[in-house]
Amino acid sequence: LDLGNLLAYSPGAVDPAAFRADPEAACRELCRGATQALFAKVFQLPTSAAPIGRLARLPEPTTEVPRFKKAPAVNRARTKWEQFAQERGITKKKRSKIVYDEMAGDWKRRHGYGKANDVQDLAIIEAKAGEDAGTDPFAAARKEKKKRVEAQSQRRGGEPPPRGGGE
Repeated sequence: LDLGNLLAYSPGAVDPAAFRADPEAACRELCRGATQALFAKVFQLPTSAAPIGRLARLPEPTTEVPRFKKAPAVNRARTKWEQFAQERGITKKKRSKIVYDEMAGDWKRRHGYGKANDVQDLAIIEAKAGEDAGTDPFAAARKEKKKRVEAQSQRRGGEPPPRGGGE
């Protein structure tokens, strides 16, 4: 028994005749015995009162349990990016998926369907000084977006835009 890991095992040999006759029943019997022995030892440990009930203080583990992944290196050398980021005070920040849309006065997605501050949602676009009066600002916005999507596609290696991208 290893109370620190709450681990119970039976070092004894398995009865081959009982295992051949009914393997499930034989395993269940071994598990029942090991579990009963483990809980008998746990209930003998010193306890303390807590708001959720009684807590038993477990001793240090005696069995070393293998890790799925190797333990991280404690004093590994920093990468060049990590050194640069530390010198400049750069920290990794996760951007929020929603932003405040001033036009709608509501929180909307940053990208995709129903995104915030979308030019296509505007009913009126003010003309800028020096623009032709006959140009369609909505068509110009669509053309600009198409150019941005195409440029991004070229940077990605000529792949088509991901589903629904472009127009």
